[in-house]
Amino acid sequence: MKFNLCFVPPGGGDQDFAGVVVDAQRVPDAGEYIHLLQRDAVGASFFRVLLVGTTYTESASKEGTYSEGDVIVQAEYIEGPEALMSDRHRAVVDAYKKRGLAVQREPRSGS
Repeated sequence: MKFNLCFVPPGGGDQDFAGVVVDAQRVPDAGEYIHLLQRDAVGASFFRVLLVGTTYTESASKEGTYSEGDVIVQAEYIEGPEALMSDRHRAVVDAYKKRGLAVQREPRSGS
């Protein structure tokens, strides 16, 4: 299964970054937390899923007939555990804070 990721500022807004997940076992639900690990396994990026949607495209040959298109997962940047955040993710989170945006923290396990 494949789905598109659309990354937005904390609380939503215009897309800052996009990506594609291939070979997924499932699509995450709204409210779930997702972690994107770097290739070198030195750090990760942390996000909370805001919404999940699907695009539908009208048929070129028959008006009112639509084909299911891509699944889109919109996720907001959040703060993960300090020791695990990649340098790039930390820089993005810091930039949001400087803009006055409230960046959520991922809840600790067991809390």
